[in-house]
Amino acid sequence: MSVLGEIRCDSHDLKGLQEEVRRRDKIIDALVYQVERSLNDQGRDYGLLQTTVVLEEQIRQRTEELTAALEALGEVSARATAARLQLETAVDNISDGFALFDPEDRLLLCNEAFRQLDRLASNAENRPLGNVLAETASRDSADGRTLLPTLIADRGQDGRCEMQLPSGQALQIREHRMADGCLVGIYSDVTDLKAEEARLRQRELAHKSRLLQSTLDTIDHGIAVFDADHLLVAWNLRYFELLALPLDLAQAGTPLDALLTVSPTMARLCPPQLGPLARVSRFEEAQPAGLLLELARFPMPDGGFVISASDISSLKAGEERIRHLLGQQRAIFDNAHVGIILADDRKMVDVNTRMAEIFGYDSPAEMVGQLTEILYPSREEYLSVGGRIYSELARCGYSEGDTRMVRKDGSPLWIRLSGRPLDASEPLAGSIWVFTDITPQREQQAQLELAQLVFNHSNEALMVTDSNNRIESINTAFTTITGYSAAEAVGHTPAMLKSGQHEAAFYQAMWETLEREDRWEGEIIDRHKSGRLYPKWLTIRVVRQPDRQVAHYVAAFSDISVRKAAEEKIQYLAHHDALTGLPNRILLRDRFEQMYQRVSRGHRALAMYFLDLDHFKRINDTLGHGIGDELLIAATRRLAGCLRKSDTISRLGGDEFIILVEGNESIRFFADVAEKICRALEAPFELNGQALTSTGTVGIAVAPVDGTDFDTLMKKADMAMYHAKGLGRGSFSFFDARMNKDSADRLALTTHLRHALSAGELRLVYQPQFALNDGRMIGVESLMRWRSHHAGEISPGQFIPLAEETGLIVPMGEWALHESCRMARALSDAGRPLRIAVNVSAVQIHKDDFGSTLAAVLRDTGAMPSCIELELTESTLMTDAARFIELIASVRALGISVAIDDFGTGYSSLAYLKRFQVSKLKVDRSFVQDITDDEEDRAIADAIVRMGQSLKLRVIAEGVETQAQLDYLKGIGCHEAQGFLFSRPVEAATLLGTLTGRAPTH
Repeated sequence: MSVLGEIRCDSHDLKGLQEEVRRRDKIIDALVYQVERSLNDQGRDYGLLQTTVVLEEQIRQRTEELTAALEALGEVSARATAARLQLETAVDNISDGFALFDPEDRLLLCNEAFRQLDRLASNAENRPLGNVLAETASRDSADGRTLLPTLIADRGQDGRCEMQLPSGQALQIREHRMADGCLVGIYSDVTDLKAEEARLRQRELAHKSRLLQSTLDTIDHGIAVFDADHLLVAWNLRYFELLALPLDLAQAGTPLDALLTVSPTMARLCPPQLGPLARVSRFEEAQPAGLLLELARFPMPDGGFVISASDISSLKAGEERIRHLLGQQRAIFDNAHVGIILADDRKMVDVNTRMAEIFGYDSPAEMVGQLTEILYPSREEYLSVGGRIYSELARCGYSEGDTRMVRKDGSPLWIRLSGRPLDASEPLAGSIWVFTDITPQREQQAQLELAQLVFNHSNEALMVTDSNNRIESINTAFTTITGYSAAEAVGHTPAMLKSGQHEAAFYQAMWETLEREDRWEGEIIDRHKSGRLYPKWLTIRVVRQPDRQVAHYVAAFSDISVRKAAEEKIQYLAHHDALTGLPNRILLRDRFEQMYQRVSRGHRALAMYFLDLDHFKRINDTLGHGIGDELLIAATRRLAGCLRKSDTISRLGGDEFIILVEGNESIRFFADVAEKICRALEAPFELNGQALTSTGTVGIAVAPVDGTDFDTLMKKADMAMYHAKGLGRGSFSFFDARMNKDSADRLALTTHLRHALSAGELRLVYQPQFALNDGRMIGVESLMRWRSHHAGEISPGQFIPLAEETGLIVPMGEWALHESCRMARALSDAGRPLRIAVNVSAVQIHKDDFGSTLAAVLRDTGAMPSCIELELTESTLMTDAARFIELIASVRALGISVAIDDFGTGYSSLAYLKRFQVSKLKVDRSFVQDITDDEEDRAIADAIVRMGQSLKLRVIAEGVETQAQLDYLKGIGCHEAQGFLFSRPVEAATLLGTLTGRAPTH
């Protein structure tokens, strides 16, 4: 065939040749394109591909030659002819139909294969495709074939389509419209290929079917598949076995109805009212054979459905076992002796009962859902502990440790916390924690540590031995007391401490007591490592095992050297005076018993001397207790120098001493001893650079004349001492019977005096005081009087000293102060204000609250302070001069004046007199009484008056009873006076009536 045809121009026509070259280039490009398309689509005929590639190269070479032939047309024409012949040959060798049409669809070129397709006429060239197809269609119509409509209907939009020819051939059409309108087509007979593809699909379906069946037969579940017509299309024998269906129905195409008639289960799975796309949810059903099946029905998109059947008997049994195990685990979880929680992000997801009990919650439900923060004392500890334990989970896979937590009520407890994560990579996502309450263990540990601490630091030596009495442990005190260290003592027996001071019988008795009583206690002498002996108090206890076998011996001991010395000292102090070292009353009583028994056997006498140091209290209060103690020691030495070694001196306390002297029955001997004692104490004592005088007054009672027992003799000696004081200090007196009466009277008087104030037996009388320059009454002195219901009028000289001794002077003095202030207020209210002088006792003024008491009396009575004057004795002021300087200043601050009573009888200095800031000096009556006859009294009185004038103090004389006394006092310049010469003391009513004309109000 001729593909390119002949050259359509003269060989000398250059333009025609150029057009011819362009035409042929188009043909070549079209051929190459279709060849490439054909090769790509078919995937076969690699020889053709090779040929085509070679052809393309040749054609291009020819084209280049044709271009060159423009200059040599002859050569180009020849070569063009050769190229045309080669192209035609190549196209004819293509197995597929090939055709090239112009823009009007006229056939320009085709090969033999194209002509053979459906009997196309060989004259179709240069004719429109439509005409060619129309002719063919007419012929096909006559033959009953319709190619044209089929080709037109099946042509694809993308130039590719397949169609079934009337002859049954499968034609594949691939067409391409080029830019110039020409159309290139490749028409392939793919009938054989389609048949091969069908066979391959059939084989693949068969393989898949076998694979599906094999899969169905392999699985343990029963499967049955029905199509839209309810015909069985796929199944496995397991399905028929489980539902007990006849095996002869296990065939493709078996209708569903055939299965429904033999199986109620199938009827339940496929009820008549069920739609084609309906689904039957999984349900369980027991089979007669004892199986428990799980069945379900699932629809398919094509209208069919699948039925599944599973034997879940084992699964259910397994589930039951799992439920049983879970129940057991839950019981273990809930009844565990430790707290357990499941936590997720530190939130409690599950909690057991013990956990709630440990932390004081009513139930686990109260804790579930809460953060573990509720278990910690503070948020800081919650964050701190949480950071540590969760980092341990991530790093080690577990966490364990002790931590302090709190119960619901806030009480603390110690917990041993251990946990493991569900996933170590994400510990916060889930973890299990075990809580063990170790509070008792911690407390026991603390007690053990405390016990060990006590053991190690006990002041007592502690030693533990085994059953063989070998030392196992000691404490520090053991080393301190014995000198042996633990290394030196452990492993040895306590025999290393033996002193050799105790006989074998002593230790034998100790072991017998231990065996019998499991305890021994006593004093023992041991030897220190240095060799010195020391006493110790030892306690041994036996520790036994449950079978009563000895496990240990525990010994505790202390060095009692110091204690024994202290006991000896205590024993000494218990029987001796601590200051003087003299026997005290206890030892004195014992000495008396011994001495009295001795004199009784020898028919001799025993004298008891009761000695009291005169003026000791004044010295002690004025110069201090230190000087007082030195005076007592010095007096003791002097007394010892007056007595024999067989005599006994004892200090009872304060300034009182008892002396026991043995002798014959001669009173003269005992009087000589007493005289010797009194004379020894008369000499001044040189103490701390001062010469102090303190005489002694002694009372003597002699046994057996005055009594035979200690208490009787001491009582009578005391009476004799007071009798001697009454006669004058620095002397002695023997007891006689009259002294008992005096003592009894004194006791009775004291008893009546205690009730005198409440019984209204006390009263005040007032003695007027007058100015000597004009004779005016300028004041009064209040004086206390006592008219007893039992004894009548009692002298102040009797009851005032008694009141001071018993302390009754304090309430009596406050009462007198109140009454005096009330009288001052009454006189002021009556328009006759008058100064009232009130005597204040030393006992009264020594009370710390005297100043406040005085202020309260003024406030309560409303008396003017200027109408009150306090009288303090000179001896009282000098007992504590510094203190009374402050006290007088506070009294004067209240507006009250102060006078010194009995001035001249004491030993005050001018320096103190000036600092006392008093207002008045009162000359004692002892100097006024003999002022007209005694030069010393006149000199003293004159000196007092001149001193008062020099210090600008007023001077008053008391006890003025004669005109001569008055004249002399006036003559020396005394300012004031009081006494019987002017007026005796008058009753309050008389004073108030005289001055105001009315009785006082109470």
